[in-house]
Amino acid sequence: MLTDKIVCGGDRTMWSKPDCQRLLSQIDAASNKMSSAIVKESHRLKAWGVLGEGTGAHLVNKDKTRLLTKEELMGPDGSMRALDAVCVDPTTGLLTPDPECVMLLANHCLVPVSRDLFLHPETGKVLPVAGNIGYDPISSKLVCAVDSTSGELHKSGAPVFPYVPYPICPSTGLPVKTNLPVLHPEKVFKLGGLMLDPATEIEVPVLAVTIHPQTGQKLSLGGTYLNPLTGTVTPLELGGPMNEPKGGKIVPILGVNVDSNTGDVIPVGGLMGPSESPILLGDSFSEPLSGKSARVHGAFLQQDTVLPHAGGYRALLEASMLVAQMHVVKTLRQYQDSICEDLSVTVDRQRVLKAATEDMKKTLSIRLHRDMHWLQSLETQRDIALSLKSNGGKLGMIKYPGTEMWIPAVFGVKIPDPGGSGLMVPVLGLEPDWNTGLPAPLAGTMEDADGKGLVPITVGARTIDPVTGEPGPVIGVRTNPWTNTVVPIVQSLGALPRGAADPDLLNLLENEINSRQNYWHCQREKEEYLQKELNFVFLDIVDTVEERKVKKIRYKEKLKDIEEMCHFLEESSLQEAQRRTARDLSSLLGLELSLQWKVNRGEREQEVKLLLVIRKMLEKLMEFIKKMQLAESRVQIQLKEKEQQRSKSPNAETAMSLRPRKATLHLLAEFQEHIKKQQGSVEFAYSRLEYLRELSNIQALQAKVLGSPGDQTQVINEMSDK
Repeated sequence: MLTDKIVCGGDRTMWSKPDCQRLLSQIDAASNKMSSAIVKESHRLKAWGVLGEGTGAHLVNKDKTRLLTKEELMGPDGSMRALDAVCVDPTTGLLTPDPECVMLLANHCLVPVSRDLFLHPETGKVLPVAGNIGYDPISSKLVCAVDSTSGELHKSGAPVFPYVPYPICPSTGLPVKTNLPVLHPEKVFKLGGLMLDPATEIEVPVLAVTIHPQTGQKLSLGGTYLNPLTGTVTPLELGGPMNEPKGGKIVPILGVNVDSNTGDVIPVGGLMGPSESPILLGDSFSEPLSGKSARVHGAFLQQDTVLPHAGGYRALLEASMLVAQMHVVKTLRQYQDSICEDLSVTVDRQRVLKAATEDMKKTLSIRLHRDMHWLQSLETQRDIALSLKSNGGKLGMIKYPGTEMWIPAVFGVKIPDPGGSGLMVPVLGLEPDWNTGLPAPLAGTMEDADGKGLVPITVGARTIDPVTGEPGPVIGVRTNPWTNTVVPIVQSLGALPRGAADPDLLNLLENEINSRQNYWHCQREKEEYLQKELNFVFLDIVDTVEERKVKKIRYKEKLKDIEEMCHFLEESSLQEAQRRTARDLSSLLGLELSLQWKVNRGEREQEVKLLLVIRKMLEKLMEFIKKMQLAESRVQIQLKEKEQQRSKSPNAETAMSLRPRKATLHLLAEFQEHIKKQQGSVEFAYSRLEYLRELSNIQALQAKVLGSPGDQTQVINEMSDK
């Protein structure tokens, strides 16, 4: 409000000095609070690049007398300066330290650099390539995925895949032979990428990228593995269960690597140090080269040892968010400095401030899209883990084939083929028998795609699709309603069967998204008008008191309008809550979306809190007006009494008349300080509400993705454009 008043005031001589002082004071307080919060969050996230430090080790000069600075090693454009210390890797394009160089570790020891290190162009320090370098599909280049200080890379929202150095076969000294597929740009979208597993040809997520040192091809890393909990072939997925290589404990998958002997993609996960607790995302560890505390964003293999790393796409998004926030603080302070300069400068810097704020909002939206996707994946994995913990993976009770004995049906456990083939077949599900209604196992046999006769139906095995007649890998199982026999679900034509999108469901989801956005647009208009009116009343009161015109304050109509607007917002919020309850997305999609319920509830509660703090501010305004009018009445009575005391000297009269004035100014100062805090509470509540609305919008868009199985890529690409 003060900003608009000053910028639109035109003639600088007409500006109120108290207005300018209030604006400068508020900007100073806001920028200091934001700056402090950014530094605190940077420390919490261990974003050392944002803090101007960075992890890794310093290179040392040839005489081993001092550390080499970033400016000595490279120019502002990233070009090499110290040609005797740095070179460019021809395969990756990364800056790498010369093999003859030495580096200083955290324990102050000088050691030779190893071949698996690179020079970070933003910090000038050396770090392991594995875990700290990513592949950007937009630029088709490798980028630093740790200690980012610029935040410029990720405006598009395209994912940055982990980069895994291509392995060298120990027996031949040559690049290991693999069947890894080339990365297809058309199969990369906002939330990841897809590829065909080289072993089974099942469509699986891309988990990393490598570059062949001879051909320069960008190859996709992903695949399938034997799930230790179910004993079945499962797509590799971050967070999935795996056996820790040395002790056999179940630990989460935190990355992938290429086996240097077989060329197969293998999961990476392990235990942390002496405690031997599983390495988990978000845990803290000591980065070995710098000794700094860092957050686990994944794991990599170093000479058969599993180590945590702090690099990755999520670390980049966190750094981008912090850098965008720092840019807002910087432009806010520049705007503050311009208030005392030329008006045209002030207007220009206000425009720059608005652009910085919009950039920060876009960065936040990209991060929230990814965070919500990750969180939903984690909730799914947690639900599976809780189910396994509670029932050991038991699907229900079935009759053991050929007997009257009831046994627990556990996914993956083998039983005699209910079809009578005599083979032992794995249980892949459970559903009621069409004739008896009793639970029956989804287990059976199929024709092998290579003509080997009947084989058990197992995930990943190849057979002929009974629908298309094409060979493909088994991805599931179902009961044929016409023959009442168990048949495989086959992935044919090189992609998972996504089916056709339900046009009625998509239309319903689109209407839901539009309804929410229309509701938010209407609410925002009213809420912004409400805040402007409150600020106008506040400024009007302050100006009137300073001009000694307290009796002329006309506030009842204004406050009545504000209260009516609050009531309108309350009614609108209640109607929207009832509308969403009646049209529940989770029931539409047949999914338990607890996150959606939490965000909807949080949004509704925050709308109530916003109106609560606005009404509290209204009460304080009315209290102050009444107090000032009462004080003014007392002053007038006192002045009349003093006029009747003619025996008093003129100087004494002046002194007496100044006392009420000082008391008034003291009350005004207290009022301004209190209202400033109330304004801060209103702005905080409103910002929190806008954050929850953004989360709600993202969830609605992601629900559209779930309801659009036929065209996932197009819908996902639309998400960040909304």
